[in-house]
Amino acid sequence: MKDILKYNGSLLFDSSFIVAPYDYEKEKSIKKLTPLNSNKIYNYAKEPFSIDYKKVEKLNIINGMGVTLGDSIIGICCIDIIKKINPNIQINIIRPKSCDKYVNDIYHISQFLFNEILYMPYQLDKLNSNTVNIDIGNQLYWQDFNKLEMHDFFLRNLGVDYKSIKTEKQKNFLQRIFPNHKDKKSNYAIFCPYASTKLRSIPEKFHKKIIRMLIEKTNMQVLGYSKIEIPGYRFIGNLTNTTHDFISVIAQSSYVYTVDSSELHISAGFEIPTYCLFTSIKPNLRSIYYPNCQSHYIGFKRVEGLHQSDDGEILREIMGNYETLFNF
Repeated sequence: MKDILKYNGSLLFDSSFIVAPYDYEKEKSIKKLTPLNSNKIYNYAKEPFSIDYKKVEKLNIINGMGVTLGDSIIGICCIDIIKKINPNIQINIIRPKSCDKYVNDIYHISQFLFNEILYMPYQLDKLNSNTVNIDIGNQLYWQDFNKLEMHDFFLRNLGVDYKSIKTEKQKNFLQRIFPNHKDKKSNYAIFCPYASTKLRSIPEKFHKKIIRMLIEKTNMQVLGYSKIEIPGYRFIGNLTNTTHDFISVIAQSSYVYTVDSSELHISAGFEIPTYCLFTSIKPNLRSIYYPNCQSHYIGFKRVEGLHQSDDGEILREIMGNYETLFNF
């Protein structure tokens, strides 16, 4: 069962229902799983393809666009690019049902890009062969996920020639959701030390030093998500309880200090000057199209491409690299 959960695509339950490996791992209740394999569904990991979206009326994206907020923001940017190619295309997205609400909320916030937002299990027979159906599920295990910049990864696996797409990758659909925020900045900086995994987060022992550095550098109040007390700093984790509020407070900031997380992609969407620390994912895979972002990589060969790890030796070496960086 472990091998099938690493399949490059979605799965099929009882030969009838499309399911997400992520949902199975959450619920542990679905049996009789087989790889999703249908001649009416494209899957770039199995066979490369290209789509002329100017000629497509309807698109179903199966198991898109990831289970984290950051991945979803990048994925929706790529859907926005397809909509710019063909404003009249109808796009349905079929999502994992077990995904955290704050992640699924970004799809509803950007509802204007979709015809329907649907959830798995999804009946295979409902997919029309006259519609372009693309499976992009379980992306973490795709061979090119750790080789291509993430916009490029999504675009290629949606059948788009990503090399032909230039400036659109630097823009973001979020500016249309929050139209007043790009040019209406408040006098505060944001400190975002946490990613979805410990490996990619900044250890707490360094938070005070970073915050003091930010206060001195920016001459602004610093707001953030570390629960520490220091003059000139305010914890706001209890004030951004919805995805909308979370994005809004970042969008109105004047400077962002973050890690490889959703905050990076939100700040890029509003063209905010940003400093981003990377521990295991190379910056060119995440921030190469973000001209306002200064990226710094402190990883090493053994952790390259890792998204999470509980290996004590790895975490200690990362800690040592942080100590060197911050002169501890």
